Amino acid sequence: MAQSLDRETIPEDSNLNLLLEQGKKQYEMGQFRAAIATLQAASLSLEKQGKISEQAQSLQYLSWTYQALGQYQEAERAILQSLALLQTQSPSLLLATVRNTLAHLQLIQGQPDRALINWQRAEELYRNNNDKIGELGSQINQAQVLEEQGKYRLACDRLLVAFGAGNWHCKTLDETNFELVLQTIQQNPYPILKGLALRSLGVSLQALGSLHQSQEAIAASLEIFQTLDRPSEIPQSLLVLGNTERFLGETQTALEMYKKAAKMARSQGKIEDLNIAIESLANQFSLLVESDRLEEAENLFREIQVFIPSLSPSETTIYAQLNVIRSWLQLQQKQENPADYTEISHLLASLYQQAKKSDNSRAESQVLGMLGYLYGKTNRLEDAIALTQQAIALSQDVEFLYEWQGQLANFLEIQGQKEAAIATYREAISTFEKLRLDLIGLNPKIRYNFRDRIEPIYRNYIALQLQSQPSQQQLQEVKKAIEGLRITELEDFLQEVCLTHHSPPESETELATIYTMILGDRLEILVSLPHEKLHHYPAQITPAELQELTAQFRQSFSPIFPSQYHRQYAEKLYEKLIQPLENELKNNQISTLAFVLDGTLQNVPMAVLHNGENYLLEEYELVVNPGLQLLAERSPKKLELKAIAAGLSEAREPFTPLPAVAGEVTAIGQQLASEILLNEDFTVANLQKILSDRPFPILHLATHGQFSSHIEDTFLLTWDGPLNLKAFAHLLWERESGKAIPIELLVLSACQTAKGDDRATLGLAGMAVRSGARSTLASLWSVNDESTAQIMVTFYQFLAHFQGDRAKALRQAQISLLHNPNYQHPYYWAPFILVGYWR
Repeated sequence: MAQSLDRETIPEDSNLNLLLEQGKKQYEMGQFRAAIATLQAASLSLEKQGKISEQAQSLQYLSWTYQALGQYQEAERAILQSLALLQTQSPSLLLATVRNTLAHLQLIQGQPDRALINWQRAEELYRNNNDKIGELGSQINQAQVLEEQGKYRLACDRLLVAFGAGNWHCKTLDETNFELVLQTIQQNPYPILKGLALRSLGVSLQALGSLHQSQEAIAASLEIFQTLDRPSEIPQSLLVLGNTERFLGETQTALEMYKKAAKMARSQGKIEDLNIAIESLANQFSLLVESDRLEEAENLFREIQVFIPSLSPSETTIYAQLNVIRSWLQLQQKQENPADYTEISHLLASLYQQAKKSDNSRAESQVLGMLGYLYGKTNRLEDAIALTQQAIALSQDVEFLYEWQGQLANFLEIQGQKEAAIATYREAISTFEKLRLDLIGLNPKIRYNFRDRIEPIYRNYIALQLQSQPSQQQLQEVKKAIEGLRITELEDFLQEVCLTHHSPPESETELATIYTMILGDRLEILVSLPHEKLHHYPAQITPAELQELTAQFRQSFSPIFPSQYHRQYAEKLYEKLIQPLENELKNNQISTLAFVLDGTLQNVPMAVLHNGENYLLEEYELVVNPGLQLLAERSPKKLELKAIAAGLSEAREPFTPLPAVAGEVTAIGQQLASEILLNEDFTVANLQKILSDRPFPILHLATHGQFSSHIEDTFLLTWDGPLNLKAFAHLLWERESGKAIPIELLVLSACQTAKGDDRATLGLAGMAVRSGARSTLASLWSVNDESTAQIMVTFYQFLAHFQGDRAKALRQAQISLLHNPNYQHPYYWAPFILVGYWR
């Protein structure tokens, strides 16, 4: 938890009662038991003398003392009594500091909404009393509350406004305007406030994924506190800077910062310092486990065990210890001989008592949920279910609510309570989808782990629904869940909340949509036919067998193998995926197949599946979709054949030349009304200008590029250098915002999916969806640039012939290459896929 600006704003008064002075000194020296006795005596003495303000202040310090000891009920009683005394007085600075103390207590008790209200009231009181320091301090505290609530962008914007940088917004900060923001904040005349603001700004930017900006802001705060010799603030800045370094992949640097923060905080020994120490140790421990430095992690865990008894109960220490336990559980999963859970169960039981005593239901929920997990691991299912149900009942944190719901559903499934498990999985998905838009824009290492925490809930739900003979209603729910999983997976990749979801388009009379879903023990196929009920069937292949088959299939496309070598794999995949629905496809006179593919199947071109006589490409027009709800709204007009064509034929280090690109771009210019950008003309600035000046519906980019499961590794190459997905999408967003004709067809010639990356097609789907294009034509692997140029030129010839029908044009272009003796090997024609709309 972030430290709030608190006691330091309490005004000094040399004329206060001597007992009050003595109690304050005892508190500041950490002599809390003695301070309580002294401050209680001071309060009684001041009450008899009728000194209301002084009594209120003694009660305020009494509250701080109880907070330091983790005695929150007593702390609340003292501060509310102080507040009641001052309500009869004129609004004053003392009332502002009492509101401040109450807000701090509410925050550590897990009541951020109440804390925010009191800091807003304190801000107003400071402002009315012309106390700029107190006003700014309250605004920083409000930003920290918003961070606690996960509202990082709002917190960031509030800090900018408070420090005179309100002309900018965190969503649109780039390298240039961020430097202006830092300069504006640095001009503030109050160094401590400036340091706190920069640190808080860095935390928000860290969560929003702006890691280099976060690094710069927190480093600036650290420098301020070091210059001021503020040892009480330096460890906190080291801790959060370590987090940013960790997210940047600088593991060793992060570990060193965590060590420094823990060492410095422990040497100071105050309650708040020890809180930072345990947070730093917890983060260091989790990073060691994550980095597979298991022996170091074991040694540090023993050190943490020795340190824990010295901690006073607080929300910070409870959550830090919970993080330690989560990391310990991950450590055991990596050990050949994992330890038993007895000791950890005792630690969780102790944490539960601390959370209950402090009336922190949020922490109680997390402890009970983790205890439920441990009991599930030891096959005490009845206890595991009961504890998880209690965790759900107490949960005020929606993120953990869906986790506990998913955990409960899993336990119910193990018990054989199928219907109850389905209902609970459904609740977990519903809970997550309400939360999803608030989380997706955050740094992925902060918001949630999609593959470990979200994906299993969807897959388990789908697997249960498809057991036995599912009804049409169940199949419709499965279809909805598959679409939801695809949306979540892609938004997790894009880190974007701005995707527009549409209802799936009406089924065309000649279209079948085929959904594949890899489950724990099988591959399931769901088929949507026009005007028909949904069909489903399990493919007779296990996930392990499918993984091996698709890997062999991909390898078989290498031109070093004979052109027919791939047929053994192509026929086997056809047998598993298509053969069971052959009759349905023929009976419904299907001409187009739209695939919503899962897992390793996303890296396989469906065009090459073979029935023993023909390729699937020869039987059907084919299209791939990341999910039908992710398609942009379909244009009612036929595709207008006007294009912006850009490419690189010359080498740009370390990328090799693509000599055939010049002819490809020139040929497109001869076939269509076009604007051409070739080599040195293909710059980001020129592309931006031509996109604005020429609202053509086709954008053809013949250049090196890569699609990856990591958004930072998905890019297109321009003459300037790599253009990442976010920057490319921003160019197209600017065009869209100018009311230009949207991109109907995006063609990415010479790009490829990242080798060895099983989820690389996320990058391709992300490029397709984030560009806003109705359809995207791209390749799964990099092909000889001469054959690529030929298929692209042929594609546009057929596009004109078929009046803009993209699926028909691609099919005929691929078939023409298939029949060319020089390029009949699938390596040359197979990788090209159409993503999005097919017409």
